Amino acid sequence: MKPLLASIPHNGEKIVEETYWLKDLDEVTLMYDVDRFIYSMYESVLDQYKIPRVVTPYHRYVVDCNRWPTDVDCDSVEGSERPSGSYPTGLHWRKTTSGYVLFDKPLSQNLHREIIKKYYEGFFRNIDSLYQKWDQQRIKNIYHLDLHSMPSRGTEAHRDPGEERADIVVGNEKGKTATQEWTEQVISSYRNEGFNVRLNYPYIGGTIVKKYGWPDQGRQALMVELNRKLYMDEKTKQIIPGKAEATKKRLARVISDIYNHLPDEVDG
Repeated sequence: MKPLLASIPHNGEKIVEETYWLKDLDEVTLMYDVDRFIYSMYESVLDQYKIPRVVTPYHRYVVDCNRWPTDVDCDSVEGSERPSGSYPTGLHWRKTTSGYVLFDKPLSQNLHREIIKKYYEGFFRNIDSLYQKWDQQRIKNIYHLDLHSMPSRGTEAHRDPGEERADIVVGNEKGKTATQEWTEQVISSYRNEGFNVRLNYPYIGGTIVKKYGWPDQGRQALMVELNRKLYMDEKTKQIIPGKAEATKKRLARVISDIYNHLPDEVDG
């Protein structure tokens, strides 16, 4: 077994009682920013190599596990010192990237803290436990893939409004969360399967790769975004079986290649 793990923070669709404003939304609005089906695209190959993974069941509009707890503004949480409009898609999504307003009054501090405790902290505890296990085994190098999906074109809420996107975007916070060598290896693995790849545009990473990617300490983390047009209907938010199966097979070969290029550091 090799020291590779995966995190998937935006696949979840579970709505909780506390986020009552989400309960009556139509499916297309509710699923607009979810990385819907992304776990199913990688699950079989993660199982094949017994790659540990942490996947939250909770919807990102409940709480976004690729944000810091401080990523809130005065529109989203009462008493926040962050100015209006600074975090519309922060820890608590106040509106979607299509511009639909999810809630119009800021959450109370109590509800803010309750959501963090119940639906956010456990995700990171589970990741931390994997790192701690390998630390106890004195593993020198750990590799982390943070897996996402993305719209095929940027919206007005993105850095690239209206632009057609690559099949794959790899983010390493502009060289901060992974070495150039491993970044290039991962990019090569995707390109060898015919995916066109861009580095750090329009996404450079997020909280997860920032938190765990410290290459000078042997901790490497990359965010990988998969273009949704490769497996789903972006208007209906439904999977397209034929396209999805073909893409899944390609992704299996990608992850196999990434895995097989890693050093053997963990006994079965």
